[in-house]
Amino acid sequence: MKSTTRTTPLRQRMIDDMKARHLRPDTQQLYLNRVAEFAAHFGKSPELLGPEEIHTYRAHLIVQEKATGAVLKETVSALRFLYRVTLGNPWAIADTVWIDDAGAAAKDSEGPPFPGAVLPPLPCPAAPTTPLRQRMIEDMRVRNFALNTQNNYVQQVAKFSEYHGKSPELLGPEEIRGYQVYLVDQKHASWSVLNLTVCALRFLYRVTLGKGWMIEHIPYARKPKKLPVVLSLEEVARFLEAVLNIKHRVILMIAYAAGLRVSEAVALRIGDIDSDRMVIRVEEGKGRKDRYIGLSPRLLALLREYWKIVRPTDWLFPGGRPGRHITRSAVQQVYRKARAVAGLRKQATARSLRHSFATHLLEAGTDVRTIQILLGHRSLETTARYMHVSTQTVRAAASPLDSLPSTILEIPVTTPPKPRHF
Repeated sequence: MKSTTRTTPLRQRMIDDMKARHLRPDTQQLYLNRVAEFAAHFGKSPELLGPEEIHTYRAHLIVQEKATGAVLKETVSALRFLYRVTLGNPWAIADTVWIDDAGAAAKDSEGPPFPGAVLPPLPCPAAPTTPLRQRMIEDMRVRNFALNTQNNYVQQVAKFSEYHGKSPELLGPEEIRGYQVYLVDQKHASWSVLNLTVCALRFLYRVTLGKGWMIEHIPYARKPKKLPVVLSLEEVARFLEAVLNIKHRVILMIAYAAGLRVSEAVALRIGDIDSDRMVIRVEEGKGRKDRYIGLSPRLLALLREYWKIVRPTDWLFPGGRPGRHITRSAVQQVYRKARAVAGLRKQATARSLRHSFATHLLEAGTDVRTIQILLGHRSLETTARYMHVSTQTVRAAASPLDSLPSTILEIPVTTPPKPRHF
């Protein structure tokens, strides 16, 4: 007797959606398999999973499963179809970076070459947008908000609305307070998530909904005053030596040599390297501000050698997709791998190269005002925090321990007491 696999209502809806769009039978089965693996990993229906679970699964595939580019591409396409078409959840596409960048990240990472796209583009329509969401997006566009900021704001408002099961237009101060308590007590959200949520809700109610009086009911969380993690010169050298791929080494070296953010380094074009004036142009950095940074002669020599090997035509660091630069997630993945190979014990991130650049300049005698200009900081107070990690500052005063008699520092030799048996 032939056994049949039980089909859930969600699975059947996805099958019907794929048939209606004339996807091939083998593609349909592949999509179902990838979604089933995603659901089995968490032991829940995809309807109950969101962006955080998608990011976690992506990390699982890359780190634990060592998934190939083909598997990542298949999973991307399957989840894109499920959330965009069957579930009608646009947040899974617009705000989950890895869905757009997984293929490029796999191709840009060190290791076997990317097998290439295995599935055709999905013939699915754009996700429906509510009038309120559309108004908020338009309000952000006319204020020239960065696309990443727009996506983050929309995602946070969508989570707020989903938590209460109502449109934000129907929610007030009590619901906002309840959601903030939920983020702190149950989700244990970080300060950055709390701050992003506050910014998104303040924009929605003050600008889009025109309820300025709501602002006082959406308080900011106190920002923890953490100091940046800084690598020593020896640690920077050891780290860079651990990166064997020429493109990856150059992009990390330019991030350190010029104090660039990862988002600024990946977006450099060939024309941004001005060898005549010996400067690097950073176009539309954080806050959409342009700035110039000095070009090190050693870095220029390295860039020329890099150009001879890679031959980029537009983007200085081309990515896996034609016409696109390397992604931030790919660079961060390379950084984590190199940190492990170099044996660095500090909890450093790719941004630590920028912190190290500023601190090493300060320790070499560069004034804080100059460093502020090079980093593109709006406030001098932001730059001044590097004085708290500079060895010239923290080691300027001798410890009073050094003034004590030398006999105090000798370790006394004591004989252990004899054991007592009664």
